[in-house]
Amino acid sequence: MAQTILCVDIGTSSIKGGVFEEDGNVLQLLRIPLADPGSENFKQFDPKRWEEAFKILVSRLNTPFPDCLIFSGQGPTLIPLDKEGNPTFFGLLWLDGREHPVPEGKSLFLPKVRWFQENAREAYERTTRFLSCPEYLIYKLTGEGITVSPSEEFDPYYWNREELNKYGLPSDLFPPLIRPATLIGKVSKERASNFGLKPNLKVYAGGPDYLMSLLGTATTEKGRTCDRAGTSEGINVCVPKPVQYRGLRCLPHIVPGLYTLAGMLASSGRLFEWFRELTNQKTLAYDQMMESIQTLLPEVLRTPGRFPSFFPFTQPGNGWDFSRGIFVGLGTEHGKTELGFAVVEAIGFAVRSTIEKLEHAGCPIDVLRVSGGQANNRIWNYMKASIVGKPLMIPHVKDAELAGGLAIVCTAEGLYKNFVEAADHLVRFEELIEPSLPFETFFRERYEQYKEQCGKFMDALGSDTTQCFE
Repeated sequence: MAQTILCVDIGTSSIKGGVFEEDGNVLQLLRIPLADPGSENFKQFDPKRWEEAFKILVSRLNTPFPDCLIFSGQGPTLIPLDKEGNPTFFGLLWLDGREHPVPEGKSLFLPKVRWFQENAREAYERTTRFLSCPEYLIYKLTGEGITVSPSEEFDPYYWNREELNKYGLPSDLFPPLIRPATLIGKVSKERASNFGLKPNLKVYAGGPDYLMSLLGTATTEKGRTCDRAGTSEGINVCVPKPVQYRGLRCLPHIVPGLYTLAGMLASSGRLFEWFRELTNQKTLAYDQMMESIQTLLPEVLRTPGRFPSFFPFTQPGNGWDFSRGIFVGLGTEHGKTELGFAVVEAIGFAVRSTIEKLEHAGCPIDVLRVSGGQANNRIWNYMKASIVGKPLMIPHVKDAELAGGLAIVCTAEGLYKNFVEAADHLVRFEELIEPSLPFETFFRERYEQYKEQCGKFMDALGSDTTQCFE
């Protein structure tokens, strides 16, 4: 009898869930809000909110109880727990800036522990273990304290003996590292009742959300590229060997023998949310907001100099940092639609500059496989294709982490021989969006002008635009 699989991804602003059949058929997709990226104080995020959101997600399932469950999630995020398994402090989230790295350290997680040790000593003394984000819910369901690392090559980016020694941290605070597709355990009757699940549900190890997105868009061969856009945004291209290039990060892929070279945009999704709040459009659907912005395009083509620009960084060393910004050319004749166009254009230009940097690093990009919350906005996808000058492939499951989780479970259950084969069979695309020629030509020229103008303002402010533009 075919099994049903519940795939869950813990994002920054929401928890996403998908119930699938083994052949990839989607039975139900859900999204439970967690936080407002535009106004949330992520330095005071209570990890128990993940538990409550997961309970809500399970309560809204209208499918048969799943037989298998897999989690993925955002990071590097850590939760300190006491001996009873309760948080001793707020979650140490990936975007909160609380970290203290050591020279030549590789770990993306341990800098947060060092900050915690130095700045919350009493809570640190009560802490008996640290769990990463999705593994926190796995622990609540199974009682197993583990962390999922994609491979031995990836371990130093979590923790291993060498990295722990660099930070002077005891190994007993950190759970063992296991690999994706490992059967962690089954949910007991008591824990299942607490979350509204059926007992003996099999729980599998997933992996970091961005790697799940790569699997969920079948970005599993050299040259394939994924644009994962949510609260933050990353452009990841598959490469056959490690590449070192200024401003880019290279990490092992979940597929053995591959690596991902990535350019990161710290908070493109948060910029969208900030703009909506600034212009009192929080209750307006994204499509309606984008439809209004899109109506400006003919006028922008005719009189481009009449429209303001938005430069999303003002501090030296930040690169494409969307946490601060400046409107240039703003006049009394401009309203929220013109401001929205400037913000949307800036995000598109940030993506375009990241693609340029990847291509200068020797990674030609033909098409972007899109995933994440922004992929649901059809108008934005059409505008984005023209602004960045690349076709976009839109998957059927936009929150591709869920499809990636499905590929892992199906591989673990023996339905496919490896993750690549599973992704190739299970991932489906519903649309290829080509750049519109007149708009692509216009935005290519406007991008060059934007770089020049941006450079002048950033020079005046003391920022280094070479971190953003080649």
